[in-house]
Amino acid sequence: MDADILYIPVYKKEFPRGEGRLFDPEKDNFITLAQCDADKNFPITNNFIDGVLKRRIDGPIEYKWNPSF
Repeated sequence: MDADILYIPVYKKEFPRGEGRLFDPEKDNFITLAQCDADKNFPITNNFIDGVLKRRIDGPIEYKWNPSF
């Protein structure tokens, strides 16, 4: 299957749906959001938390790290 963009949230531990899956830097379960974009445009944003996360771009992959991790 071809995909132009992959958007993957990464957590330390898997929880049932809705529990422990917040993109909250105050929570230690959330590690990073990773976005792989073949065109390097990185169009997926989350205005609620983007200003808090540490952003790093490495080639076609954008990471938004939890600063508490």
